[in-house]
Amino acid sequence: MRAKVFITNIDYFIHPVNDKPVIRVFGRTDKGEALTLYDEKPYPYFYLAKPRRYDERMLYKAGAEVVDVINLKQGNTNIRCAKVRTRKPKDVSILRERLLKRGRVVYSADILYQLRYMYDTNVGAYTSITYDDNYNINSIRNVKPFNIDLQVMCFDIESSIRTKDIYCIAVRVNDDKEIFDDSNGEKEMLERFVEYVRLKDPDIITGYNIYGFDIPYVNGACRRLNVDFCIGRDGSIPWKRDDQKYRIPKWNLTGRILVDTWMEVRSELKPIQENLEFVGQLLELGGKSDIDASKIEEEWKNRPEEVKEYCMRDVDLTY
Repeated sequence: MRAKVFITNIDYFIHPVNDKPVIRVFGRTDKGEALTLYDEKPYPYFYLAKPRRYDERMLYKAGAEVVDVINLKQGNTNIRCAKVRTRKPKDVSILRERLLKRGRVVYSADILYQLRYMYDTNVGAYTSITYDDNYNINSIRNVKPFNIDLQVMCFDIESSIRTKDIYCIAVRVNDDKEIFDDSNGEKEMLERFVEYVRLKDPDIITGYNIYGFDIPYVNGACRRLNVDFCIGRDGSIPWKRDDQKYRIPKWNLTGRILVDTWMEVRSELKPIQENLEFVGQLLELGGKSDIDASKIEEEWKNRPEEVKEYCMRDVDLTY
């Protein structure tokens, strides 16, 4: 089979049977179909300059092997290098550090495995991919840009800072809008939200301050109420890592792109106030409403419909 695919994400996982890395390509076709494809042919590697016998013995004991010897050009000089294949991507950095401590010189030893795949296949976002019935990639190449209908989701929550209870979730995927509330219980609301995300299958998920507020709050509520927050394309939950630039955890989601517009606003506009109402007025998009977010528990109790409108207005402003 062949398809034109706009690549939205590439990662890898370790095969549970053969313990080898498998490249995983996520994208959307020119027909609008979400597609996940796999490539087991690549392998992790790096280059060792001027290899010596005792280096090769160390590499062999570590489970690596020299698969080729080539000349790499640096300026006007050709450097004889061994191409070293490792068992897993993480072994590249481990062996790099061991070799550097020996005073050896290595090349291409600090490239993320999924980026290495893109470099080696020389592909960008717009591709033509052939694959078999098991979605294993046979070939991949660049093509000219084509029209693509990406599914972009924006969401916002209203919740109690004191109790951590979530009152409602407003969601927009392209032109489709939904509001989920706790009228039948917080657990059912969260389950419906997760089901909606999986049904709409967005390529991009965004929101204002979702890294610092919305995602951790929803994640915490799901854990508290035993709801599987499985909104990744592979059924996984969001995971986080520290971001040194912004000093807050940055969340990730397998197969989908997460974008916190607050981080973009802070970086590009540098507003004197960072709340969404001020930013909306700054960009002449309008403010939110007269809802007092500092008294959200009282507001939800007295006028829930207005709070839901407030929540959706937040989504529209961000979208």
